[in-house]
Amino acid sequence: MIFAFDSNTQMAIELIENGRVIILPTDTLYGFSCDAFNRDPICKLNEMKGRKSPLSIIVSDIDMAQDFASFDQKQRKILKKYFPGPFTFLLKKKMSKLAEEITNDSEKIGLRIPRHKMLFNLVKKLNRPIVTTSVNKTKMPALLEPEKMREEFPEVTIFEDKMNNNSVGSTIVDLTTLPYKKLRMGDGKWRSA
Repeated sequence: MIFAFDSNTQMAIELIENGRVIILPTDTLYGFSCDAFNRDPICKLNEMKGRKSPLSIIVSDIDMAQDFASFDQKQRKILKKYFPGPFTFLLKKKMSKLAEEITNDSEKIGLRIPRHKMLFNLVKKLNRPIVTTSVNKTKMPALLEPEKMREEFPEVTIFEDKMNNNSVGSTIVDLTTLPYKKLRMGDGKWRSA
């Protein structure tokens, strides 16, 4: 099923609270999303993608980020400068309520705060992070059209919004190493700090 995100945000929240995997728009690509505290939908998501590797989370703000990642003043400045926006920053993870399957034995956690008002409101209302990962099977290109997503993943509820179909995803930067390391060039323009 495909629903307009702007008029069905509450439904998306309820599906996440009920342990479902859904597809949500971001400021870059559409993403599979689910409750970052609940291992069951995360395992299902990994099964659908045919992979088991670390996942990023979307938080509503830097205060929420602090519950799951450790960062110093310099790293905080970078987060404040580039968030919200098309970036994923890797930071040292903290012990938290996150399902273990998110970091998958890694000591790092990937954080996102997309520039997308409805998504921001959803995470704020949930008062917990959600998982985000591109909509595709592993090693296949990310799906950009909701209709194609429905064909490939008919069991997943899709929430659509106007999207930038030229997106190549978020820029991924590892802030746990010195110098900081760009791991993937995406939509975000990164100038090393």
